[in-house]
Amino acid sequence: MNATDNDGTERNRGVNYFIESGSSGIFGVDVKTGCVYVQVGAQLDFETVSVYSMTILAVDQGSPPLNSTAEFLIYVLDVGETTPHADPRSFQVTVLDNMGGGEQVFDCKPRRP
Repeated sequence: MNATDNDGTERNRGVNYFIESGSSGIFGVDVKTGCVYVQVGAQLDFETVSVYSMTILAVDQGSPPLNSTAEFLIYVLDVGETTPHADPRSFQVTVLDNMGGGEQVFDCKPRRP
């Protein structure tokens, strides 16, 4: 997230970021840069939660401090978590005795169950 504040002095233009709601302990935000990250040790699992909603609060350093919020939707993509296997499990291939080096003999495409 990136927020700007064009008020007065350099000190007043500084912005700090905080998670106002919704991170579920899974995400964090860098207070100075606004970079949203996955917390160390957090586990993302598409089958359990496929989308997270959170609100980030940006607060300037003016007196009095002013703030603004932004809503985020973070989508978790599903990745293959099962071991790929060949089907069938054994193959018979015939090759010519004059095949050159580097020529394809067989194309085995594993699949996930």
